[in-house]
Amino acid sequence: MLFLKLNIKIEVQQINKDFDGTITIQMIARFIRYTMKIPAMDLDEETPSIVFREETEGLGPEEKQKMKLSVNDFIQMIENFNKFLINTIDFYKIVQWFLSKCELSNVQWETHLGLEDAAKTGTGCGGIWMIKGTAFGLLAQHMRLVEGPKMEVYPYFQDLLISTRFQCIVSFRIGYAIRTGLKVLRHRRKKKQ
Repeated sequence: MLFLKLNIKIEVQQINKDFDGTITIQMIARFIRYTMKIPAMDLDEETPSIVFREETEGLGPEEKQKMKLSVNDFIQMIENFNKFLINTIDFYKIVQWFLSKCELSNVQWETHLGLEDAAKTGTGCGGIWMIKGTAFGLLAQHMRLVEGPKMEVYPYFQDLLISTRFQCIVSFRIGYAIRTGLKVLRHRRKKKQ
């Protein structure tokens, strides 16, 4: 069980205001598979909060759920995570060790941008290339790459359009994830004593 490889496939697509995303977890040559949808996000016009729209599919009828995340909830989440970081010694070193055991493959990131003005579109496309290069450079620094990324930016000089499609596969052995969890627990206990 510890030597089994876990594959996590992430697919995200956003076209203007429409958002669609899935995370698929696969194990044992893709025989065991679990897929979850990433909920869509909107800004609430009445209160300063983010609304998550989630659709669930099962044996019964489709269910649609809405969940609001206010600014206060978000601040509370950040404070709780900050307390966790303070109480865990060498958390970043533990995460770096785990990421060094992860493989990153099948990275595809395609963006279409149009701002109705050629100069603005060209500048925007350059900025997007900078963001993509920096993000992939950080991933490549901490994870093992199986193959190079396929990143593209398509300018639309006469249209108003923004869309992006991203997909990748992150693979690691279950034993490394368990060892990382145990390291975090062990380092938390040291802080309390």
